[in-house]
Amino acid sequence: MRYLRPFALTATVGYAVPGASDASRSVEWAGALEYSLLYLQNNVQDQGFSNFIAHLTPIVEFSFSSPVDAGGTIGTFNPGLIWSGQHEQVAVEAILPVNHATGDNVGVIAQLHFYIDDLFPHTLGTSIFGGKP
Repeated sequence: MRYLRPFALTATVGYAVPGASDASRSVEWAGALEYSLLYLQNNVQDQGFSNFIAHLTPIVEFSFSSPVDAGGTIGTFNPGLIWSGQHEQVAVEAILPVNHATGDNVGVIAQLHFYIDDLFPHTLGTSIFGGKP
């Protein structure tokens, strides 16, 4: 059971009401399943991973849209890897359509995030209203 502790599951559900009168309303639902190797390494059991491997997080994201009045559900599954460092995060995911209505091609998305408050802790990383960080 302890090896399940690094899992994280997030989800969201919403109802989309478009501004154009000819567009259909839909239920939007999405989520992500992640497994933090860093949490596994630091809080469950030391696996002997290298520093690079320990900072990886395998992830599967999904995003679906189900029209309320007509048409079928469309969406994607996005399996990938995230590497999280002290000041940055790099992610790469495949974009896999769930059906022909979504599309027939596989895509790729890459992200690069910088943690500005960690990069500049004494300027941008301080409280706006004078409190202590």
